[in-house]
Amino acid sequence: MKKNLLILWIVALLSSFAFVSCGGKKETANVVKFVTNEGTAVKSVSVKAGESLDLSDVLTEKDGMYFIGWYLDEELTVPASNHLTPEGNVTLYARWGTEETFTLTFDSQGGSAVAAQEYLGGAYLKAPEAPTNGEMVFGGWYYDAECTEVFNFIGFTMPKKDMTVYAKWVEPETEEEESQAPEAEEEVSE
Repeated sequence: MKKNLLILWIVALLSSFAFVSCGGKKETANVVKFVTNEGTAVKSVSVKAGESLDLSDVLTEKDGMYFIGWYLDEELTVPASNHLTPEGNVTLYARWGTEETFTLTFDSQGGSAVAAQEYLGGAYLKAPEAPTNGEMVFGGWYYDAECTEVFNFIGFTMPKKDMTVYAKWVEPETEEEESQAPEAEEEVSE
């Protein structure tokens, strides 16, 4: 009888371990809350652990004010990265301004139209969707119409003046051009 009880107890114990281990791991998520400081409401967002949230798509509005961006502190001294990867629950705070805005204009040089963007001086810029131009390949944005100086959006802030950037277009490579490319010569050793 004791032997049967012992076997039954071991089976029950093993079954409970199997049940617990088959349950799988519960994915954790971090909640990002938004305090809009009298702007239009923004719903909290749940972000899976290790993933990022594109804050450039999370906007709020306030009559007569310009939305500067999201900040990590109530004092509005630490701006949040546009691609926030929260390490726990986070509350972000909207910063508003009445400062003068400046226009970043996109000259697509024959490509599809790209809407101008308004920024406060010193605000981080966001690259627009690439324009199209028939069979031509978009080669990026440049400071000059001759496309000699590359304009990089990453880490660039808007100067306190209006500015225009220019699209570069390149011919697509054809199969014929690729097949005519010179082959590397083999080095001959003596």
